Amino acid sequence: MAKGLSILLSACCATLMGAAASVAATSPAPATIPVQHFDLTKLTCAQMLDADVLDRSSVMMFYWGYVAGKAGATAFDTTGMEAKTAR
Repeated sequence: MAKGLSILLSACCATLMGAAASVAATSPAPATIPVQHFDLTKLTCAQMLDADVLDRSSVMMFYWGYVAGKAGATAFDTTGMEAKTAR
């Protein structure tokens, strides 16, 4: 499950990083932020693209934390994470 999820999220990330940068630079902050729930076992690229920038960032951080927890990692390299996410 984690490998398939990794492939799905990695495939979405290149598009999302560019979209997130342009949206963050041009979008005003919403007055209220609706609560979103994401099931990583069912998440699609379309859902990631439809999510706002903060939700996409939160999903990616949760995913990296999940992967690190499964691997027993207690430290991380932000450059390595960025490179793997951009693939």
